[in-house]
Amino acid sequence: MTSHTQAILTAIAPQFLVLNLQQACDFYVEKLGFKVAFSYGGFYAGVERDGIMIHLKLSDLPDPGRHAKQHNDHLDVYITVNDAAALYAEYLGRGVEFAQPLEAKPWGMQEFVVWDNSGFILYFGQPC
Repeated sequence: MTSHTQAILTAIAPQFLVLNLQQACDFYVEKLGFKVAFSYGGFYAGVERDGIMIHLKLSDLPDPGRHAKQHNDHLDVYITVNDAAALYAEYLGRGVEFAQPLEAKPWGMQEFVVWDNSGFILYFGQPC
């Protein structure tokens, strides 16, 4: 009898299309505390923090971002953290612009929302 192992998903890396790769990388490094994990050919990069990876791809579309300020009920990525209040305080100190401040939600999460400089919406949350 042959034993089969079940495949296990181990990570996810959303890909955001950006107009300026360097500016996008700089935002994630300077404002959100990520580091550039890889950069390829000047058109593709990955930024990483604590095992969370976001891929950034240079786009020639006239406006690839999601226009975060026009879509308050949308998110591009939800990142669960172990201490939302500490991360919120860190980002306040870095001058991050928040779409929504840190608050406890009725669905049992303490969350805040950040717009990146390409218009993508990042939710950060912790069970409360």
